[in-house]
Amino acid sequence: MNKEIQEKLRKMSHANPVDEAVMTILKSQSQCCVRARVRLEEMKKTVGKNVLFISGSPRKGNTEHVISRLYESVVGNKEILLLRSKNVKRCIGCLACHHQPVCTIKDDDVPEIMESVLAADVLVIGTPNYFENVSGLTKDFIDRLHPFYKPKTIQGKKLIIFMVGGGKSHGSLEMLKSSMQGFVKHYGLELVGAFAFQGLNPKDVECDPQNEQTVSDMVEMINGL
Repeated sequence: MNKEIQEKLRKMSHANPVDEAVMTILKSQSQCCVRARVRLEEMKKTVGKNVLFISGSPRKGNTEHVISRLYESVVGNKEILLLRSKNVKRCIGCLACHHQPVCTIKDDDVPEIMESVLAADVLVIGTPNYFENVSGLTKDFIDRLHPFYKPKTIQGKKLIIFMVGGGKSHGSLEMLKSSMQGFVKHYGLELVGAFAFQGLNPKDVECDPQNEQTVSDMVEMINGL
């Protein structure tokens, strides 16, 4: 870590004290991660909320279409994260982060992802319905945020979730709420909205006019937070 970044981080933590857990995470990560933290802290000084849009689909299909439409339409500071384009290794269940809020896995993109989550006021997570559950990518993302669990580092952040499934949307909505309830509960998130879309083939959601209304409803909800 060069002196310029060290000085920015020192001033940042002096002006706005950060949770001990967050500082531990920062000190444990690479120079690239610290640069991301400095950038995101600068973003937080601007007026308005920060919204992080996360797609948990492994393909460029319906889930990513909805995430992209939301990202384009919501006003304010925003960032989009496509998990399919990131290297997210699976949690190995070592429980090291139960004693100190730092993940033992270092050689993937999760530190950068954690920085984005920390900087966000609102998380918008989309996932396809895989056998009445979230996708593997989405589950890996949730599991790797485990260092935030014990110290409640992201407690109180607002969360909007949606699922795309081949069956009826009301069925996917129930599966979504069921599969995400542990994430909401144990991380202390505020679930403000849950939505579902029916779509199996890559263009299904895009070609259904009713889905545009649902997207509009979601945009209105996010802009109103």
